[in-house]
Parts: sequence; C-alpha cells; structure tokens
Amino acid sequence: METALCAIFAEVLGVETVGVDDGFFDLGGDSIVSIQLVARARRAGLALTARDVFQHRTVAALAEVAEAATAHTAEDPDAGIGPVDTTPIVAWLSELGGPTDRFSQSMLVRVPAGTRQEQLCEAMQALLDRHDALRSRLHRRAEGWSLEVLPRDAVRATALIRRADALGMDEAALRETIARHHDTARAALAPRTASCCGPCGSTPGTRLPGGCC
Repeated sequence: METALCAIFAEVLGVETVGVDDGFFDLGGDSIVSIQLVARARRAGLALTARDVFQHRTVAALAEVAEAATAHTAEDPDAGIGPVDTTPIVAWLSELGGPTDRFSQSMLVRVPAGTRQEQLCEAMQALLDRHDALRSRLHRRAEGWSLEVLPRDAVRATALIRRADALGMDEAALRETIARHHDTARAALAPRTASCCGPCGSTPGTRLPGGCC
C-alpha cells in the first residue's frame, strides 16, 4: 500500500521519487491536488478522503488509514459541513499578517452561445451544493484562524450572478468590461463575514470568480 501511495504521490505532484515519510504538502501539494490524489488512489483501489490527506499527510500515515475501495463505507454527505481546519494557503496568509480581503484566484470561463441565465444559475447552484469550500467563511480569532462551511441552502446562485450587456462591444471594450466587473467582485470579498460588501445583498459564504463574494 505504501508503494502504491508513493507512486500516486509522485504522479499527482510531478516529482520523480517520494519516500514513505515525505509529507504531501511539504512536496508542494495543495487542496486542489489533494482531490486529485484521492481520485487517483480510488482508481488504484485505495479509499481515502480529502480529510484523510489533511490529517495524515505522509505516505506511511495515509497507508495506515487507507481502505480497500470495495470495502469503503460512503462518507456522510454532510461530513464537510461545520468547523474545519484551515487549509495550507489560509494558514500561510494568517502568518503573513496584514489585509487579505482582496486576495483571490479567478478564471474566465466561456459558456456556449445561447446559454440562458436560468441554466447558468442551475449549473452554479450544483457547484455550490457539491463543493463545500465554496460555502466557507473565515473566523479570525486571537487563538488563530479557522474555517466554517455553511449548509447547502445557505448560498443561492441566483443572488451571486451578475449580468453585463456586451452586445456590440469590440474586443477591447469587452476586456475592459470584464476587468471592471472582476475588480468590483474582488473589492467585495469579505472572508471574515462571508458576506458581500456590495449592494447585491447576497447570502454569505461563497467565493466565485466574477461573482459577488
């Protein structure tokens, strides 16, 4: 099992060799890659969860908690709701000090021509309901930072999507419009309250590129 996990670590992290005492995050792993690790391990017949990767970070430690995928009991779908440990990037930000509200990562996604707003809302709602981290908020206390994942019904996609009319715009004008809305969305981020600082009145707790908060 350790041999199999060493090979999977090396594959998803893009390194040549991994030892049994090497830590996943020490080798450059992050929360996104941890999901890839879990998926790759399952294809290899090993059942792990993303929480396992955060709690048991070395190959040796993960090998002790890994189960055969066929014998794995499905995790409670609500297991990711409530208080959770900070991710490595959040812990790093807390150590830096200073303002962090505008820190974000985003991606421009083009949807098929003719997509209706209600279709986009339905797709975004599915993402919000499926990925718990999109419903998280940050608590900053004297003893340290922590995260809380809100229930699925706490964040509604319809309150987050903004539509801008780009009809007739040339490429330069379109880029300027996208940049302006992107900057507005970044300025509205409020991780400590998990709410939107802008006028949209969105329900708190999400981090969406191009969305409100």
